[in-house]
Amino acid sequence: MKTMARHATLKHVSGPGPRPWRAKAGSTAFACFILVFTSACDRGSSRSDSAGSPSPSAVNLTIAPNSVTEDSESVTVTVTASLVGGTTQIATVVTVSVAADSADSEDFASVSTFTITVTAGSRSGSASFTFSPTDDNEDEQDETVTVSGAAAGLTVNAAVLTIVDDDEAGSGSGWVSGVFLPASTFRWQCQNPRTGNDPRDGRPWPDVQGRAVDENNWLRSWSNDTYLWYDEIVDRDPGLYDDPLEYFDLLKTTERTPSDAPKDRFHFTYDTEEWIALSQAGESAGYGAQWTLIARSPPREAAVAYTDPDTPASEAGVRRGARIVSIDGIDFVNADDRASVDALNAALYPDSAGETHSFEFRDVGSETAHTVELTSEIVTSTPVQHVGTVTSPAGASVGYMLFNDHLRTAEAGLIDAVRTFDAVPGGIEDLIIDMRY
Repeated sequence: MKTMARHATLKHVSGPGPRPWRAKAGSTAFACFILVFTSACDRGSSRSDSAGSPSPSAVNLTIAPNSVTEDSESVTVTVTASLVGGTTQIATVVTVSVAADSADSEDFASVSTFTITVTAGSRSGSASFTFSPTDDNEDEQDETVTVSGAAAGLTVNAAVLTIVDDDEAGSGSGWVSGVFLPASTFRWQCQNPRTGNDPRDGRPWPDVQGRAVDENNWLRSWSNDTYLWYDEIVDRDPGLYDDPLEYFDLLKTTERTPSDAPKDRFHFTYDTEEWIALSQAGESAGYGAQWTLIARSPPREAAVAYTDPDTPASEAGVRRGARIVSIDGIDFVNADDRASVDALNAALYPDSAGETHSFEFRDVGSETAHTVELTSEIVTSTPVQHVGTVTSPAGASVGYMLFNDHLRTAEAGLIDAVRTFDAVPGGIEDLIIDMRY
């Protein structure tokens, strides 16, 4: 493969309309969160919803399964209606309709309107319908059906059911839906084999001549082996796609969370050279500021999660928590035309060193904004930061460190952090490893 594929999110902001892997036996899965080790069991506290809890602002519809093959005689589809933002003291009734989208009325048997009841105090309710697609024996693109709803006083976010076409035009891939050969069958088979040596070990690249379909087959089997939501990927014929990157973009779940965010926010690719530079040396083009995108669509909100030391951002005084107001004169919060969105993305994530952009920030606790010019450099990431200790209200010595990425360069930082904690007189009683970013 010319590219290193990685399940992660498209980091860009969006305009108008990572690594979820499942661990195999003997391996370890990591998730990003604040990990707290304590010397005693924290039993926590309990809470209960009351009549004063927030009212719901919307209803999200999700379906299972979210795809059916065209030759399925009939499939039971379960629709779940989930309240967003709170519960009510009375039942919420959602009227659900199943209607053609890219599919037309001849592609499936008509489905009668039905209702889902979310009982008082509950957050969700479910109902099922029978879906019967029409096998038309025509080679065509997959088609979609919209499962929408209506509820008094609430916005209802629809779900999409995909009808997967089962008619082939002789792609030659040997694809059989739901049947996966081992990923090793296709490993190193590249449409454009790399030449020279792998800079990580000095050995020649093991690539052999292959085809785009071989790369696609490897991606398909590898995703089925490692992807957390592997059973939510719509299985498509790899022989129908000439661009492996286009095919990879489809190898992810399309489900959404109860808050209507994409379930998979971590799905992207790195070019091989870029990935090696980042993973081995922690190097990439940028300003040394890590952005956290709180809201990707207007009204957008983005903040500085942290800055790496000795980088353009830290030397310019960019502070952790600062909000972005504008970039190059473009309103970051409200701009919604395609040209502005593309310009914002280009400035946030420069492709190379030497790009200069004007950022307007508003610091935490400030009512006024200030402008900073940042010029991108090849920045070396510092994955372990802010190592230190604090004293808890109970008098315990608590260690803290910010851990940002599982890079090769993190090893030395982690070792130094442990040595710092070991040097504390009497040692530390608790340790917080901040892995939010």
